Amino acid sequence: MLNYSGEFEFRLNVSDDDGNTPLEVEYSVNNFDTVSISGKVTYYAAEKPVQNANLHLTGGINTTVYSNELGEYEFNHLPLAEDYVVVPQKIADYSPYTITSYDAALTAQIAVQIRQPQNQNQFLAADVDKNNLIQTYDAALIAMHAVGLPRREDSNVGWWEFVPDNRMYNSLTSSVTNQDYTAILLGDVDGNWVSSQRKTKAAQNKPVDFTVNQLFALPGKEVKIPVLAANNDSIISCDITMSYDVAALKFKKINNIRLADDFKIVINDQIPGKLKIAGYGIHPIVKSGIYLEFIFEVIGKDGDRCDIGFENYCINNIKLR
Repeated sequence: MLNYSGEFEFRLNVSDDDGNTPLEVEYSVNNFDTVSISGKVTYYAAEKPVQNANLHLTGGINTTVYSNELGEYEFNHLPLAEDYVVVPQKIADYSPYTITSYDAALTAQIAVQIRQPQNQNQFLAADVDKNNLIQTYDAALIAMHAVGLPRREDSNVGWWEFVPDNRMYNSLTSSVTNQDYTAILLGDVDGNWVSSQRKTKAAQNKPVDFTVNQLFALPGKEVKIPVLAANNDSIISCDITMSYDVAALKFKKINNIRLADDFKIVINDQIPGKLKIAGYGIHPIVKSGIYLEFIFEVIGKDGDRCDIGFENYCINNIKLR
């Protein structure tokens, strides 16, 4: 026996032996023994809609739907009086400027109780090793992710959590609405998530506080590239991407100057000729002056020329370059 649900229209023709059709009857049958489950997926900060979340349904029917641009989803035509479980999931889908050293700085401040998490969802975003504690180790894991270092086994930075993590329906006999989920990208502590499908924000019209003029140095000597803080910047984090000529320069280290003596620096120098740096601290830098110094050794020949480029510079998650 086939079991279909919906509205059906039938036409009955009665004819005699000669093919005449003296009677024609039309009638319809309604069989709506189905239910639906619907709701919305929004981000934990600002309740932004989350598109392309995967919602997996198991039970009377096994299927998957995706949230639309408004974050809405719906399972239709589900057999009546069956058990169902819905599990939301999402993979990646965030811009390069979503998880930065600023998130590490906020996490470190929460860890030492200078700052309190705004709510339980922000707590979950900061607890990236998922041990139900916010520690400076979580901040370090976030900073490692920000510069693209390999993920540690206990790091969940960049993974998605949902509240609730599933919904169960026992013997569902009527449609249910407002079955909403809150999405949290672990490591995005300031809640500025932007989908990777959208354009990233442009740099702000603010002077960049570093200038590399022409520098001259003999082979074997050091070259120092300063990064400056301006008054009232209140820097608790910086993200810097620098490129240089490996035939002329060899990266040695980054010095924390007195202004930033409690700054933690995470460096990714795995790509020849490129440095990615995440710096973060608990206390803001409020005075002007040099707060970081890049140290290179000159390995080129006399008369060689090389360029040093700053591809990205952010302070406190504000993109300046």
